[in-house]
Amino acid sequence: MVVHITHNLSLAHLVAGRLEHEGIPALVVPVAGASAMGLHIGMMGEVKVLVNPAHYDRALNILGAEGGDVPMLPDNTDNILFDDDDGEAWDDDEQYID
Repeated sequence: MVVHITHNLSLAHLVAGRLEHEGIPALVVPVAGASAMGLHIGMMGEVKVLVNPAHYDRALNILGAEGGDVPMLPDNTDNILFDDDDGEAWDDDEQYID
């Protein structure tokens, strides 16, 4: 069953990944042949995210629902860390080596 429709293949994969993270197998299905013809608008550009009917209601709840809209993160930077562990500002010349 279709739980999300978009015109963005990357977004469809993000939605499917979110569902799979919650234990719901999901399938991303673009319109056959659309990308070969360069069509990314209208009905030919649709990309659908499908789930098994048994998981449909739970998938809609996870996605935040009725219309299948994906919940977005708030537009703020309160939870973004701009400093590294020692409290000093990040130096662009620094490289991580683990």
